[in-house]
Amino acid sequence: MATQADYYEVYDLEFVTGDYYYRRILFEDPDPESPDPENPVMVPRDWTGWTARAQIRANTKRETEVTAVIDITLGEDSPQDGFVILELQEEESAKCLKAGGWDLEITNPSGKPETVMGGKVLPFGDYTHD
Repeated sequence: MATQADYYEVYDLEFVTGDYYYRRILFEDPDPESPDPENPVMVPRDWTGWTARAQIRANTKRETEVTAVIDITLGEDSPQDGFVILELQEEESAKCLKAGGWDLEITNPSGKPETVMGGKVLPFGDYTHD
């Protein structure tokens, strides 16, 4: 039986409810000019023309409302550097009161979407608040 890890990188999000969350993740691809295709040199992915989105929900059912939205930036300094920046703003993380799940969907310049990462959302309670 197939598991989530058979389809994309599993990456659980752990944070304190109401806090800002930031992660920087490097995506690399085999260099098409690598001298050894069996053991290729890896290069940062070029995100030029790509788009991305990420959402947190209680479950994967289509009718389940979005709990929170994760801001995605493709490229830290430029689209060619391979980085994906995940940011969960304080007001969005404050909406995450229970465990759930998330995923990151990227869409190539031709309009083809692909889920490349996702996992559990495990918020910790916030004891200092108004």
